[in-house]
Amino acid sequence: MMHSLSIITKINLVILTVLGLCGGVVTWQIIAYEKQQVEEMLVKQAEIIFDQVQALRHWNSAYGGVYVYKQPGMEANPYLYKVRPTSNKKRPVEPEITDSSDRKLILKNPELMAKEIAEQSKKEHKTIFHLSSLNPINPKNAPDDFEKRALRAFEAGNSSVFKSLINGDTPYFRYMRALESEESCLTCHGFQGHKVGDVRGGISIEIPMQEELAEAERKRVVIIAYAIGIYLVLALSLTVTIRRLISTPVNRIIAFSKGLESEDEELLPEEGRNDEIGMLGHSLATTKKRILRQQLALREKAEELDLSRRTDPLTGANNRQHFILEMPRIMDRANRDNSPTSILMVDIDHFKEINDSYGHAIGDRVLQQMVEHMLQETRSYDMLIRYGGEEFLVVMPNTENGPAVEVAERIRKSMESCHCVVAGDKTVLFTVSIGVYTSMQEEIDQMLLKVDKAMYRAKEGGRNMVVNRA
Repeated sequence: MMHSLSIITKINLVILTVLGLCGGVVTWQIIAYEKQQVEEMLVKQAEIIFDQVQALRHWNSAYGGVYVYKQPGMEANPYLYKVRPTSNKKRPVEPEITDSSDRKLILKNPELMAKEIAEQSKKEHKTIFHLSSLNPINPKNAPDDFEKRALRAFEAGNSSVFKSLINGDTPYFRYMRALESEESCLTCHGFQGHKVGDVRGGISIEIPMQEELAEAERKRVVIIAYAIGIYLVLALSLTVTIRRLISTPVNRIIAFSKGLESEDEELLPEEGRNDEIGMLGHSLATTKKRILRQQLALREKAEELDLSRRTDPLTGANNRQHFILEMPRIMDRANRDNSPTSILMVDIDHFKEINDSYGHAIGDRVLQQMVEHMLQETRSYDMLIRYGGEEFLVVMPNTENGPAVEVAERIRKSMESCHCVVAGDKTVLFTVSIGVYTSMQEEIDQMLLKVDKAMYRAKEGGRNMVVNRA
């Protein structure tokens, strides 16, 4: 398809493609940068939430937890009862106590306080966070798949992990940061074997992304619109400039080059132009006649070579190579037209004896006269082939079996009555055996095999006869 386009069109396509690729890359980079900015903003927001939660936990932990008066429906943290002393000491924490006024107070340890704040945040801001660990005291703090990967990454040395996810139709951003054991943490978690500095879990944060993604999409549309506008302006400007600079001279060169293929009056390039295009036009003009002469000589030589390649030099009949090249075309046409093709195989009887008795020169003369007589008995569009030695083929397109047998019989009689003049009044008499076969749609090899068998049946039947393999 590209070969049929004009050079101006090709240049324009190249320029538009390059501009499109460059614009696409720049636009993609800007969009990727915007995406990175959104991600960095969400990471920063998550880090702020993490720092705030940690500040509250540190405040709570600094007092060893905070007791609050028990309200209706409020129960002590049952998992604090599982906290065991690290040695033969009394329980390190008391989940529930009674003051001097016999009022009950419940311990709000850092994790419980963080959990309740997270529930309040989810209601008011739709931001979710909670503490999670690979070995939690509270089973509700067991990690999900994302948190498991993050916690294992913390154990491998990472301090934070984040990822954008889709929960149903709602996109959200997940962030998790490692929690290292501090001295105050060992009050509740010391019995689990934790030491100061150990990664005992992390704070997992989920932030809705609808607003951020909507804003990013608005920016993306604006960026793409600007990119398309700039692309169109640049493309139009470059196209107009290139057309003005080279369109007219190139069109003249194209018109002139078409004149090289004919004998019409030459279309010379505009005078006074000394640039590359002008030089090219003048060069084409001076070489036109030489090219035509060379083309004519080459065409004549090619025709001569093709003729010699297809012609038997002794008899002037077509040779086997011509048969190989043309027979498939004849059969294809016959198959399309659903027409019969007849083939004759003609062989001189006792040709070896002629060569032995009179010499090969006389045998050659017999072959030449045989071809002359066969051409007189066949049509102009029948194909006469010297297939090998004294064996000839006659291919008769669109010919039924009956007419083919009649032609074969005429050839046989013509050869029988032929007096081949060899020297003075000396003549050589000879006969031929002919096999005939007619096919509608058949492979060439099969046709040759069957007509060959018919010819040999003529030999076996006494020679100087026609055998039809209908």
